[in-house]
Amino acid sequence: MPIIIIKEKQFLQLWFEAHRNIPKTERLSFGQKVTEKILLIIELTLKATHSELRNKLDILYKISPEIDVLKLLLQIGWENKLIASTKYLQISQLTNELGQMLGGWIKAIQNKTSTD
Repeated sequence: MPIIIIKEKQFLQLWFEAHRNIPKTERLSFGQKVTEKILLIIELTLKATHSELRNKLDILYKISPEIDVLKLLLQIGWENKLIASTKYLQISQLTNELGQMLGGWIKAIQNKTSTD
């Protein structure tokens, strides 16, 4: 299993821990939206891992703005005290790692396609 998928699974597990402590009214709206974003990112990443090289970049370019939206949603949740600071820091650090890994993957494919 690619390391990025492992990190995304860790991210989802951290989110589920944080999600349990969100008040029920926000959990059903805000919490569900964040969960859907995370699952979409995992789904797109899996599609990219199984795609031909020429299709990978298109899929990876779709993931990047989803991560940005996720970061913003998490920040809003933390600012509104829906997510504990300690959990937010862990999740935020993992989100940044995922963004860096995605950027590295995109660069590697760009380099490979430019040399072919």
